[in-house]
Amino acid sequence: MVKLDNRELNKYKQLIFDFIIGNISVDVFEASYLKMVKQEQKIFGDEIYKIIGTLFSDVDAYCGDPELIDEDDIDEEELLERAKISLKQLLDY
Repeated sequence: MVKLDNRELNKYKQLIFDFIIGNISVDVFEASYLKMVKQEQKIFGDEIYKIIGTLFSDVDAYCGDPELIDEDDIDEEELLERAKISLKQLLDY
């Protein structure tokens, strides 16, 4: 496997940014982000891996149905806040 470079990292930054500014819905972001990470063929550096992986866990914990949400889930508002934190961290790379 080859290490992920900055140009390739931009696809993650762009997807997160599009979600934050409302260009894509939470459902599109959820499906796209999970698919992107699962299909990644490159290796992340340790710091980037932690950021991408943490947001992956957050996206996986997202529940869009208020009737089904439990203490292990997060709602759209919380996912948005966590995405903002992740993007801020990724912008340092």
